[in-house]
Amino acid sequence: MVENFTFCRLLCQFFGCFFIFDLNGRRLHDARATLKTAYTAYALALFCVCLYFEGGSLIGRLARLDFSRQFADAVSTLLNVALMVKVVVNFGCMAFHSGRLLDFFHKCKEYEKRSAFKRPSGREALKRDWIVSIIRLCILTVAVSMAGILVISMATNSSKRAPRQVARFFCVAVYFFYDSLVYLLLRSVGEVLVWYVRAQRVTFEKCCAAVSRGTPVAALRRGRWASLTVESVRQRVCEVRELKCFINGIWSTAISISSGTLVWMVCITLYTALKAGVFRADVCLSLCYTAYIFLSFLELACISQTMRDEAHKLKEVARRASTLNATDSYFRQVEFLHYTIDPDGMSISGSGFFRLDKQLVVSIVGSLITLTVILVQTSDELSQRMRERAASTSS
Repeated sequence: MVENFTFCRLLCQFFGCFFIFDLNGRRLHDARATLKTAYTAYALALFCVCLYFEGGSLIGRLARLDFSRQFADAVSTLLNVALMVKVVVNFGCMAFHSGRLLDFFHKCKEYEKRSAFKRPSGREALKRDWIVSIIRLCILTVAVSMAGILVISMATNSSKRAPRQVARFFCVAVYFFYDSLVYLLLRSVGEVLVWYVRAQRVTFEKCCAAVSRGTPVAALRRGRWASLTVESVRQRVCEVRELKCFINGIWSTAISISSGTLVWMVCITLYTALKAGVFRADVCLSLCYTAYIFLSFLELACISQTMRDEAHKLKEVARRASTLNATDSYFRQVEFLHYTIDPDGMSISGSGFFRLDKQLVVSIVGSLITLTVILVQTSDELSQRMRERAASTSS
């Protein structure tokens, strides 16, 4: 788990939101989580500067907020407020739950020792939804490139403010990282949890194959070994579910807020693109940024769905397991394993309100289409009514 988390850990350390020190897979007992270090000053300074630039711009837009004139600008400003809340929640989860996150890594280390887990190598370790990853990487590249072009053009127009524009570009990058923090962390963790469940499924399949083949006498001789193996698989699967619930409990609030703001973000971005056109630089940047966040959410949902599918496959293997020549103990263990596995419980959830899976993605896409159509059809009428009300009030 710690080895797979290395890249995400380095990014979090650079952007000032990782408060676990000396995190090493070989000497995990030396790791500690604390806020009483000089690194905390660096993290707070970076976070405050980011809030200064983004918050100052947001306060200025709120001061000029006028629903009676530009409905799209008003709704976009309110969306930025929600995104700011999301960023603060993500940073708070990393800062104030560092101790629980370290406990999670300790639990994973203990699990890997008890189960003799070996990290997959080669293609198996790299196996993932590579199409989504490539598209997300391309959109991230386009978004960063467009942001750089915007900053460079602004710095060229006013050379005296060039350092401020460069600082603002860096703060935008920090803000962007904080916004996608929940996806980056849960993706790294979720991949390893999938490997845990898959390893237990493979172990159980080998056990079933060993029991089913051969003579009845040989099956009876393997009875005790097979019973202990199935019992071990059941215990390990329950431990993986506890690990999932543990990390899910840390990020449940952030997942709920991220999912809610995602629907709002996509609707407003599509509405703005349809009204203002896609040839404006700021609109293109918003489209790329929104697409990246949506694909990150989609990838996390796919990982959660994969974990559920692995548990379902294990349950199906237990249902089809041959117990004709096996001992009563082996039969009871297989039956107990079948009834113990809960595939839905292996999915990542948002505070118990929903599960991240393919059904949720389909529901969100349907909601996005419906809400975007409603916005496009009713925005002009709503803006006209609000202008008339404002005119009657002023007169």
